[in-house]
Amino acid sequence: MSRIAMTKPLLAGCIAYFVESGTVLPDGGGVGVPVTVSELAKPTVDPIDNWPQITCVQKMERGKDRKDYGAKTCYNPSTNSYMDEKREKTTRRYITLTLEETNELIERLSEGVENPIEPGTAQRPGMDSTERIYGWLKVQNRDIDLAQDHNVIDNWGYFELKEVPAVEGQYQTPQLEFTRLYADGNSVNWAITA
Repeated sequence: MSRIAMTKPLLAGCIAYFVESGTVLPDGGGVGVPVTVSELAKPTVDPIDNWPQITCVQKMERGKDRKDYGAKTCYNPSTNSYMDEKREKTTRRYITLTLEETNELIERLSEGVENPIEPGTAQRPGMDSTERIYGWLKVQNRDIDLAQDHNVIDNWGYFELKEVPAVEGQYQTPQLEFTRLYADGNSVNWAITA
């Protein structure tokens, strides 16, 4: 009996990196010139300092929203009858990261602060009406048993808070939701395994 390709037990860990749109990297393109991060200007992988890490990812979940466009009724000659064919399309794909720590992205989105937080400098809350932070997200799903990447996901889009974390006398587990707007060519890469 044959098995579906890539069948294996998988204990996975998640490492996430995010570079915000508008960030200027001294050598972001790997060619010795500054690069301003945008949808069309993705940082190079090396040096890894180009990609600030989102630490302590407890869980990563992929999701999608689908829209029902109704059904069409067509004649099917093989059954000699009319059949309803559902018309449903994916309208959004997203990744939800559940974290064990808070960070600057969560603080900004919680308060609606428009620009990166500058510690020690008062900033005005509620100025960012979109409450989105655009940039490149790189997610590495690690195969813990093999100590190598299972896959790497690289996408342009934006972060939103799933909900503002409650302050209730216990450690927070905030959730960031990343909506993919654009994938840079072959943006999901599965590792070769024995």
